[in-house]
Amino acid sequence: MENKKMDYSFLNSTEIQAISINWQNSQNGTNLPIYPYFADTFDLFGELIEFAPVESKSGLKSLHNELSVIVKHLIELFPKPWHWIPKKRLTQSQVKQFQTKYLNRVW
Repeated sequence: MENKKMDYSFLNSTEIQAISINWQNSQNGTNLPIYPYFADTFDLFGELIEFAPVESKSGLKSLHNELSVIVKHLIELFPKPWHWIPKKRLTQSQVKQFQTKYLNRVW
């Protein structure tokens, strides 16, 4: 199997750093977050709401509702997954053509 040179030119520096951290995790057997500042922010956020007083259940319910709306909008921003379901059985040459066009590209 031939090693192909990966093209990272379309990635920004944050994405390249995430790939680097992920590679280091696989090499070192570690589980460091690939987005460390984001992870630290969520850890801090978790510590802040962990000790919210029980009396402010309505405040926690409002926070839950707001976070649910934010997540809903973030999910709407994600690109829709591409899927392709053939209506008929494909020939071997059609399968190879599909693989060449869509699956054999460098990500």
